[in-house]
Amino acid sequence: MRTRRTLALVFAAALILALFSGCGGTANNPAATKAPSGDPAQTPAATNGGGNTPAADPATAEPAEDGVFYHYAKGNNPNVDGNGMPTGAYSYELPLTNSDEIITMWTTCWIPFVLDEGGYPESPFPKEMERLTGVHAEYDIVPGESRSENFSVLLAADNLDDIMSNANFFYTSGSFKKAVLEEEYFINIYDYREYCPNYIWQAIYDPKDEATYNSVFTEDNLITTFYFLWDQGLIQMDYFFRGDWLEKLGMTNDDIRTFDDLHDALAACQSQFDKCTYPMTYYSTLEMSGTYAWTAYDTFFCASRFGLVYVQDGEVKHANMNDNDRALMTMANQWFSEGLIDPNWASFSSDEDFNDKIDGQLAYVMLSANGASEHPGCIDPDASVGWVPVRRPLLYEGQTLHLGGDTTRTHYGSAAISATCENIPLAVTWIDWRYSEEGAMFCTWGVEGLTWEYNDKGERQYTPFYYAPELTSMTMLATVYLSNELTDPGMHYHLQRYSFPGGDAAVYAHTYWANYDYDAAYRWPTAITFTDEQRERINQYSSDIGTYISENYIAFVDNSKSLNEWDSYVEGLKAIGMTEALAVYQEAYDAYMAEKAA
Repeated sequence: MRTRRTLALVFAAALILALFSGCGGTANNPAATKAPSGDPAQTPAATNGGGNTPAADPATAEPAEDGVFYHYAKGNNPNVDGNGMPTGAYSYELPLTNSDEIITMWTTCWIPFVLDEGGYPESPFPKEMERLTGVHAEYDIVPGESRSENFSVLLAADNLDDIMSNANFFYTSGSFKKAVLEEEYFINIYDYREYCPNYIWQAIYDPKDEATYNSVFTEDNLITTFYFLWDQGLIQMDYFFRGDWLEKLGMTNDDIRTFDDLHDALAACQSQFDKCTYPMTYYSTLEMSGTYAWTAYDTFFCASRFGLVYVQDGEVKHANMNDNDRALMTMANQWFSEGLIDPNWASFSSDEDFNDKIDGQLAYVMLSANGASEHPGCIDPDASVGWVPVRRPLLYEGQTLHLGGDTTRTHYGSAAISATCENIPLAVTWIDWRYSEEGAMFCTWGVEGLTWEYNDKGERQYTPFYYAPELTSMTMLATVYLSNELTDPGMHYHLQRYSFPGGDAAVYAHTYWANYDYDAAYRWPTAITFTDEQRERINQYSSDIGTYISENYIAFVDNSKSLNEWDSYVEGLKAIGMTEALAVYQEAYDAYMAEKAA
């Protein structure tokens, strides 16, 4: 018997009628529930402990009389060990099936205004994917702003689509595991590991890539989510400087190595160039969560949330409260007082909030590797240098950074498989194809003649339609004409994404940013997990602590709060539970280290 959260059925039904009226939902489409022929006996090992009953396994069933086939990896993959784990990549025979079954997928189209009347389901990328794989998909497209409410309604009504994109986003930390093991809304993908060898292989082929393994494997026998992956770990975002201004100052990006170098370059731009009223800005959270570049003080210059912890000499510490945080904040306050920081910094939550300033006023901005090519408007057409990447600033030449230098292969996109899906092996296989070499190439390049073509050298390159869009950025255009990296699962060949005129600048940025010393000595181990009891104890304090930091720590930047009040600020942080919360982190860290040493 499933353990389900209960809501008033009348309320759920009313919301479903309101949200799905006229939206073309497919969750109840009879064609979507056509079960595959064959023996319903379960073959994958049930290891999740939650009592899921996986769907029929057509790969081991008697051949269907109607000639329906499924080209699954299970039973056909020579690169697999005795436990069903892959020992190499797998190449699928296409099409994956000739069945008339329909897989339903709940997802989002972030830029519907670029599409024709038929919307995303009738656009070139999903149509070509269907042609290649033979898998018939119907998409429930939900506006981004109403995803959370819509997801809650579907969950309450037990009416999930077969594939739910970003499902894990709608749960608090750790609770999605319960949705798989206890509530059984979603499958444990590990139970179907022989149907997704490519996804698992991407997580295990490099033993040094602990971050990807720990993202994919919640536990050694538990996989809850298909994440969007890059084929290699790169720094996704970091800082650029106006190269044309540096050139006029007789400098290059190589001259900016330390905070002192950066300060002097910013001050010079402000004094020399009329447009440069304020040469840089912070974000409302100082640095954006997950894009930590100012870590030379051995802490995180970010006030976005509770949980920015690190470990120094075996002691777990939280950012925003230590002597090194005060030293960093003192520097930040000085730069603000000198007029180097835009006074409206607290209103900027993302780059989009100050796009106009990027194209005129700012000398130093954090952008994605391709972001600088999307902001050429402020560069003099006759200038020999445009935006140039700069490395993470150090306190002194030769410093080795201990925090913030980890690269990641996981991105925003993800998906979970509903336990009510009628053909789980097919749904899992359809997603796994996107992590195969052939599938990842399609996810990266899209449809030939539309988003890519061969050049005179016989090499693939993107078309002007894709790399010079009129209505939006390349990043957003990729979400509808390539696999949707912001919402859905799949894999892209990262550096191939820059195969267009000017794309070499982005490749250069990735390479340049990676050229510094980093040893991860203070990194919080990503493999650490909390018990339910520990998480409950942390949750007692996390919300209040996060609010307190966001309201008080950032106030030191612009003198809303005097640095003379630092000690009382820290005492206030401890008074609302920081000491108790850190004790839980220390407990979990000590247990992890003891187990690792055993």
